[in-house]
Order: sequence, then structure tokens, then C-alpha cells
Amino acid sequence: MAAAVSENLRAALDETTVRRTRLFSSFTTPKWLKPKYMTHVLAAANVITIVVIVAIHERTFSVFSFHPLFMSLGFLMCMSLGVIAYRNKFLLDLLSPIMMHGPTTKSRTMHITFQSFAGGFILLGLLFIVASKLKHGSTVVPHSIHAVLGSAVLVATAVQVTVGKLKYDSLTRRQERKQLWHGKMGLLLYDVAAVTILTGLWALVGVVTLSSLVMMLMLVLLWVNINYQMSEPRPPDVAPYSGLNTDDTALAAEESKAEEDGRELGEDTRRL
Repeated sequence: MAAAVSENLRAALDETTVRRTRLFSSFTTPKWLKPKYMTHVLAAANVITIVVIVAIHERTFSVFSFHPLFMSLGFLMCMSLGVIAYRNKFLLDLLSPIMMHGPTTKSRTMHITFQSFAGGFILLGLLFIVASKLKHGSTVVPHSIHAVLGSAVLVATAVQVTVGKLKYDSLTRRQERKQLWHGKMGLLLYDVAAVTILTGLWALVGVVTLSSLVMMLMLVLLWVNINYQMSEPRPPDVAPYSGLNTDDTALAAEESKAEEDGRELGEDTRRL
């Protein structure tokens, strides 16, 4: 039963990935949005924009103010960089001289690091919104669209963290490739998280306001930038390493097969 559910989930996520790749292959992304560093610029700009909007609206720095701050740092900054860790080589090139092992291990380390920071910031954001509600005597039971979506995203994030840990353990301890749907599910989770952030902003400042329109534009640009990169095959220089001069020799064959599968999937979906 569990195997059948897992297989159906994997098939559904594969189909979603193919459709996503077709979508982003069907139009030309503006050249100014393609540079790898644009992800970092847009992520930082999104966080700053949210902080400024909340500060202008609240006109004070309350307990609630920490909720959008930490949630934006978690989802828009850290999770964005974690999602593209295997495809965006900007930080890989920058930090590579001070990191050990081969390119794939370095990319994996950055993925785990950014997602770990994302989890920490998200947890802080949750604690501050609960504290704010308790302070004002409000119920902590989700009842708004933003709260319901946010709760679902938090549960899905916890599942993703658990699955990611299991996947990493399977690869490093038993050299087995399992939970291959983890990355595709993560990208879908990122989509829902972006919508959740917008619903929170709309609840705070309204839907048709200058603040919400600016934030929607910033968020769409970041989302397009990330999806453009995720629709591309992994760059050749973020490739399986030989295992020489590292302690990862046992993983070299598995890494090579995984990378080759990724490139073949990208090429196949582009031909469709």
C-alpha cells in the first residue's frame, strides 16, 4: 500500500515537473533576470520589501513584526537559495576555495545549510505569531486563509525536512537512492509558500494597494528566476566528482548516475 502511494506520488510530481519545464521553455526569460546572482539580489530585496511594508503599516516594532521578518528570511531568502543550490553556482564559485570535497558534495552542503537555516527562521516566525496572538488574547487555531495555508505549509515543511534527512542517510550510509521525489516536492512547496506569503500580505495591507502590488511584482520576479533555473539541467561543472582526494569515493558511482538521470530528464522534457 505504502509503495503504491509513493509510486503514485512520484508519478504525479514527475508530471508536474514536466509541465513546469514546458511552461518555462515556452517563453523567453528576460536576459536581466537570468544572471545567477539575481536570485540573491531578488531574495534580499523581497525580505527588505516585506520588512518595510510591515514597518510602515504597523508604525511600531511589535512582537508581531518578528513574524513576517523571520518567515521571509526562512522562505524567501534561505529556502530560495536552498532550492537552487544544485543549479546556481554563484555561491559555489565564491565559497568553493574554503570548502572540502567535490562540487556535488559542496552543493549538497549548501543545500542542507540553507534549508536548515530556513527551518530555524520558520520556527522562530511561528513562535512569534503564536506569542503575538496570546498577547492579544486571540485564538491560535487557524481560521483565516493565510493561517490555514500557513499551517499546511509548516506541516509540509516538517515532512520535507524529515524526508530530506532520510534521503541523505540512505545515500551516505547505504549508497541507496531513495525518496527521489524530495526535490520535486520541495519546489511545489515553495510555490505554495509564495502564495501563502501573498495572502498574509493581503490580509495586512489589502489586495489592491501599492504595497501589495509592489510585493507581488517582487515575488513573481523571484519565483520566475528560480523556476527558470530549475527548468534547466544542472550545469556541467556542478557535476559528479571522481571521488579522488575525498572521503566520498563510495558515493561517486551513485552521484554519477543521479547527475546523468537529471541531465536526461532535462533534455527529454525540453524535446517534448
